[in-house]
Amino acid sequence: MENMKLNNNLECPMLGLGTFMLSPEDAYTSTLEALKTGYSLIDTANAYVNERAVGRAIKDSGIDRKNIFLSTKIWASEYENENAVEETLERLGVDYVDLLYIHQPAGNWLAGYRMLEKAYREGKAKSIGISNFEGKYGRVGNKVGNCTSVYSGGSTSIFHAERTSCNFRQIWN
Repeated sequence: MENMKLNNNLECPMLGLGTFMLSPEDAYTSTLEALKTGYSLIDTANAYVNERAVGRAIKDSGIDRKNIFLSTKIWASEYENENAVEETLERLGVDYVDLLYIHQPAGNWLAGYRMLEKAYREGKAKSIGISNFEGKYGRVGNKVGNCTSVYSGGSTSIFHAERTSCNFRQIWN
């Protein structure tokens, strides 16, 4: 599979499995099969309620964690929870994620972004990003904090394509 280099030099697969709308059982099976087939990018989120299943599939795959690019998103209700990152890592059964997003510009999203910066500095996230920041929020990652988003996430599938799904940004101001 082809990779792209993020602005912090982290290699990110260009194609991966998204687990949105998958039950935990389906997320487990899909993740396990995707990894066996050669996919290495797996995306989940707190709000999908399938992080535990994704983490179990990663463990059960037998593939070395360093060969899997794992991304997840912190839900808006967790932006002010100082333990949100640790709780996410626990659900996934991992020590770090490769890309950690704030899920959307709702609630105190700025507190959420600062939490991501802290996770990045502590090595709990190898890169950080913003997701679903369209319209007036589209360029916010360049304007807040000390550590700027590597990636502004969107989704692309045969059913839904966004022209802005690959909007990369520098990691440091």
